[in-house]
Amino acid sequence: MSRRRHGAGKKAGTWRAVALTPLDASHGISPQAVTGDRVDVYLQNGGTMSLLMQDVLILAAPGQAATNSAAPPPGNYILRIPVSMVSRFTFASDNTKIWFALRPQKGAKPAPRTTVNSTNLIPGT
Repeated sequence: MSRRRHGAGKKAGTWRAVALTPLDASHGISPQAVTGDRVDVYLQNGGTMSLLMQDVLILAAPGQAATNSAAPPPGNYILRIPVSMVSRFTFASDNTKIWFALRPQKGAKPAPRTTVNSTNLIPGT
């Protein structure tokens, strides 16, 4: 795993663990999204859906212990995010609907940064 993923070097100290308000099975892709997986996080705010952040590490999934931890399994997802995104994630967790898109374990391409609403839901209309 690269140093970037561990938060070493220039990124040292810039990551935080954030617990999300519990997601239902379809929004959190449970039980398929497990501890150690990576997801793209989308949010739905009113009639608009947008990508909040891509390639987010799941530190602990509901009912699964965090890696190398003796703590009891959480009842919600705990994600590793940059400190600059903490306020966005915590606000979104309490005020919007969050969706996960599970990324492949290898070869994932970047997710497009599109915003979808009722006027552009169907391409070409």
